[in-house]
Amino acid sequence: MSRDTTSTSCPDGRWRPRGYVPAAVRLHRFLPTGTGDGAFDIHINEDFAGWSTTEGEPLFQADGSDAPALTETIGFL
Repeated sequence: MSRDTTSTSCPDGRWRPRGYVPAAVRLHRFLPTGTGDGAFDIHINEDFAGWSTTEGEPLFQADGSDAPALTETIGFL
């Protein structure tokens, strides 16, 4: 029996590290809303249980500007 290398999850159900993660999973904690002038704001769900201050990529730089992870998310939205 061959192993499926295209699956996005490990046999134990966890996501494969650095594997494809569906957009619905990546973006559910962000909500773009139109401002009426053609631009939009990004609302961030602060209640999302997956946020961490010790693991993962930061959303903001120390100076308060957007970090690369947030810039990439905004570009995707």
